[in-house]
Amino acid sequence: MEPTFTKEQRLLHQVVLHANDVPARGLFDGQMGIVLVLSEYARVRQLMQTYNPQTNVYTIRPEMVKGRRLSSLIFNFDQGLGNEFRLRNSISFQHDVTYGLLTRTNDAEPLSQNRRNSFLPSENIKLSYDHLWLKCSIFAAVTMNRLRFSLSPQHNTTIWNGRAGLDLEVEWKHLRIATNLTEFIRHGYIIRRMNDSFLLWNASATWKFLNNKARLSLEVNDILNQFDTFNAQEGAYQNIYSWRDQLHHYANVSFSYYFDAKKK
Repeated sequence: MEPTFTKEQRLLHQVVLHANDVPARGLFDGQMGIVLVLSEYARVRQLMQTYNPQTNVYTIRPEMVKGRRLSSLIFNFDQGLGNEFRLRNSISFQHDVTYGLLTRTNDAEPLSQNRRNSFLPSENIKLSYDHLWLKCSIFAAVTMNRLRFSLSPQHNTTIWNGRAGLDLEVEWKHLRIATNLTEFIRHGYIIRRMNDSFLLWNASATWKFLNNKARLSLEVNDILNQFDTFNAQEGAYQNIYSWRDQLHHYANVSFSYYFDAKKK
């Protein structure tokens, strides 16, 4: 596949992007497998912007400064193992360098750019089984984010996010039962409350009747009452940490009916 190259000029940004896709298909032990390699490189330059706190005025100067450099490499693997098993694995590497201009009260002051280096490798693997009335899969994913700041080393950290679990679905005649168990792990955040692990358990059951036109479903979410919604954004300008509460371990009952299409 031919690589792509784009260059885009905007009012505040200049973006240069290189992208390349390399798909491949082949037989592995008599089974069809797919390997996909994606690579991308982007360079961004942006116009310099200053702020005067006395007048509350932002000034944009026609001077381009460093904005961002991003490069990534992704390997995707999809392989059938016999007639019932399937293995999928995705490995990626991303290197991201961003520059944040510190606030200046005087245009005569020299530029101070806080450089943030982020190295982010990740892996996501899943093994699934599908045969007649049973579907089952086990999965695991881990992401590391190594953050280093040139002008704020107190924020240097290495963040780990991981999850592993089990999906199970049983369908017998008119009854379908499904459940999901996922263990989440977080480590390395500056706010200690975010460094935690919890187990999320969801389950559902559906009964089909009236020639499969009607469905009665019961869903139970967060059975163990452990789910949370922490969010973190670490940038060259600022770090943002947020979380919110929500309805926990609730049940939902629904009924649906599918009508036949009317003939014209």
